[in-house]
Amino acid sequence: MKSSLLYEQDILLWVEDTVAKLKARDFDNLDLENLIEEVESLGISQRKE
Repeated sequence: MKSSLLYEQDILLWVEDTVAKLKARDFDNLDLENLIEEVESLGISQRKE
């Protein structure tokens, strides 16, 4: 399943898949658009606390 589709269907599975790809250094198959969005969102939420 394509990562961007997985993101829309099951975010927890998408996170597990993304972490596995990062650990394996499988950068070519990362869902960069959604990964960047999630990291930015995390940074924003941390600043608010």
